[in-house]
Amino acid sequence: MATKARQASLPIVDIGDIKVGKDEEPSLEDYRRIGDQLAKPFTDLGVVYISNHGIPEEEIGKAIRTALHFFSLPKSTKMKYLRLPGSKCGYVEVGKEKVDLKGLLTEMYEAFNCTTRGDGAWPDDELPHLRKNMNSFFDICRQLSIRIMRCMSATLGVDIDYFSKYHSFRPETNESYLSFIHYPPVPLKEEVTRMGAHTDYHTFTFLFLDDVRGLQIKDRQGEWLDVVSIPGAILINIADLMKCWTGDTWRAVPHRVVLPNDEVRQQRRLSMAFFAKPDNNIILESVCGTNRYAVNVTEHVKRKVAELKKSD
Repeated sequence: MATKARQASLPIVDIGDIKVGKDEEPSLEDYRRIGDQLAKPFTDLGVVYISNHGIPEEEIGKAIRTALHFFSLPKSTKMKYLRLPGSKCGYVEVGKEKVDLKGLLTEMYEAFNCTTRGDGAWPDDELPHLRKNMNSFFDICRQLSIRIMRCMSATLGVDIDYFSKYHSFRPETNESYLSFIHYPPVPLKEEVTRMGAHTDYHTFTFLFLDDVRGLQIKDRQGEWLDVVSIPGAILINIADLMKCWTGDTWRAVPHRVVLPNDEVRQQRRLSMAFFAKPDNNIILESVCGTNRYAVNVTEHVKRKVAELKKSD
């Protein structure tokens, strides 16, 4: 089913002054200035590109190659490393999850996830480098996420470490995770989609895109817009918990991955997503906005995970 949409016009914010790997610690003014640039797109659409972020291209390339190696394994091999109940780490089989509960189409994606805990099933025999490479990429995303949280704190006028103090990234208390998401080629006649419409349920997401089309976001008027990849840039989207934290000032953006035409159907697509999540069991209270309320992080995440519809 072809899905046409006009292209989203998203700003690109240069975050070089607070990038990871920077020799000196950024100043409060650096964090506030960049935070102010991020705040408007977070409010308008809930999504923005960042450039000059400090994650080396070779690190991103290594992570992509690692992911492609895993997804190129035979299905019987990948199935040995299924994500276990109660764990975020491991393999998710094609068609076994559904993020859009109202959608009628099967969602054609597979994934491999790793968390701060590093538990679960790892294909060390077949791909001994995968665990090391994923953990390395997770760590550099963790470093960048802390700097982005400081930008958020600075622009919202709270203590610079207000958000980061609730994201310890300690294995025993935090379940932030990195996901390699693979969309295999789809037969031309099958009525399926790649990933249904949803909002992310954590704090925010870093999304590393390839150049295969399909990602769409919904604007405030309800129109779906195409998102294209920009070389060297990372897409950040606000998720449910940050929407709550800002009293609905910042927007958790609905997004999906569609099949816009037959050419894209025949292409494999790969994205990498880093999901920053607050520590378990904290009570999250709104710091601004008109809708002030409190949310228990663990209860919220359990509810959202339980809503993932398993296919038969």
